[in-house]
Amino acid sequence: MRHHFMCIFLIGSLAVLAAHAESQYHQNRIIDANRIEAGYNANAQLVTAPDVNEYLAKMVDRIVGDEVSAKGFFRIHALRNSLPYIYCLDNGAIYVSTGLIARLQNEAQLAGLLALEMASVFRQDADSKNNLIEKRNEAKRMVPNLLAVVFTGGLAALPILSSQAKETEALNSKLQTETDQLALNWIAAAGFDIAQSYAATIRLAQTLTEEKRFGGTTLSNLTQLEKRGQQLTSASEKITNKELKPLDEKYFKLMLHKYGLELARSDKKDSNTERFTTVLTRVESESEKDGETVFMRAEYAREFSTNDLQLSASTQLYEEAITYKNAPAEAWRELGLLYRKFENNEAAKKNLMAYLQQKPNAADAPIIKIYLETL
Repeated sequence: MRHHFMCIFLIGSLAVLAAHAESQYHQNRIIDANRIEAGYNANAQLVTAPDVNEYLAKMVDRIVGDEVSAKGFFRIHALRNSLPYIYCLDNGAIYVSTGLIARLQNEAQLAGLLALEMASVFRQDADSKNNLIEKRNEAKRMVPNLLAVVFTGGLAALPILSSQAKETEALNSKLQTETDQLALNWIAAAGFDIAQSYAATIRLAQTLTEEKRFGGTTLSNLTQLEKRGQQLTSASEKITNKELKPLDEKYFKLMLHKYGLELARSDKKDSNTERFTTVLTRVESESEKDGETVFMRAEYAREFSTNDLQLSASTQLYEEAITYKNAPAEAWRELGLLYRKFENNEAAKKNLMAYLQQKPNAADAPIIKIYLETL
């Protein structure tokens, strides 16, 4: 009888401790999330452009839709980073990298990937829930184990639960499927194509392979991308699209072009010829060839020129760049300086003057004026 009461006391104590641990665990995650959010918001790489933030906020609102308890919970920002990722913190703060936007094909792909992360946190975070359920299951298993310890007087009586790993794996898979199905239902109701969620994983794997650039995040790791693709295929079997309603595909294409160029500039800065060429070629083929892309090619060609013949080739690229309406003013400046080097004074003067007309207060304007006086 004495042993019996001891068991009841131990079991009751375990239940109280488990409940306290669950509450404390959740509170700690929110505290950590608030700290991380403050750090991200103070980061110099945070995108502060109002139009970008407004577009992303509208997408999040569209995804949440009629989910009353989720309205007003999420907030989103973009961070400049060459690797693709989405972080959704436990306090509802979402951070998406410009490197992700730069590699996607349409806004439905972005919406799909966002919804998957949002649904995880909305369901009190799948990983957290897995841990809590495992704790509960372990507590249940401990009841017969404690009885064995109490009545036999030793830890040697604890059984080895060979099925525990399989049960945990099955539980994780079930929770992941439920979370993915919630996300897919959200985006279907929001008017996005659910098939694009899976397509996004394929697209990321393709672009990262072309660039030979991988990372430790789920969306920059080939193995993880393949796994997510399989999970999404399974989760989407019984979910169908509703009426498709694009949010603002035109603006998404502008972001795609902008951040694609940023990615190429980063590779240029790192002197990674292969990645630079791969990214810029993709931007030109999928978005458009314009004054900025041709100017970047001209800059790269000039930087790595080792003789006058190669410099002449970069001159031709600068000439091509200024035929576009959005050519940077610097294209005329560089063209003028190259013609000055080749002693084509008339062409040099024409292009340097064109540069000053566009940027009369440029920091280098005084030097350019001195050059003009010598032509």
